[in-house]
Amino acid sequence: METPKEESAQVEWAAIKEDSQELIRELAQMLTEKGFNASLTVAQGCKAGTCGCKFLLLVPTKDSQAALQCLDEYYIMLHPEMKETQEWMDQGKCPACGFDVGEKDKECSDCGLTLLFDA
Repeated sequence: METPKEESAQVEWAAIKEDSQELIRELAQMLTEKGFNASLTVAQGCKAGTCGCKFLLLVPTKDSQAALQCLDEYYIMLHPEMKETQEWMDQGKCPACGFDVGEKDKECSDCGLTLLFDA
């Protein structure tokens, strides 16, 4: 898996994750095994890929939502506690202690956890 080649130039690619080369290779391999066309490339600003820079995980734009869902499922498989955390957050509870929090709260008033909610 590497930067998309000439034959796939007609495909519109979407970057769905940016991280270390090791993690992006792992995720690209997993997506490929699940039947996705996945590739990686060096993030903008790095030419050699040896400076500890970030890499991008690429999939065809038409598959990006399904690939992101697959990544979520993969993370939950690796870290099952994430499922409960997400369920608590969906219910308006602190993911650390379960205390009721509002959508606009920046911090849990019970345990002090900094809350980051999608806007």
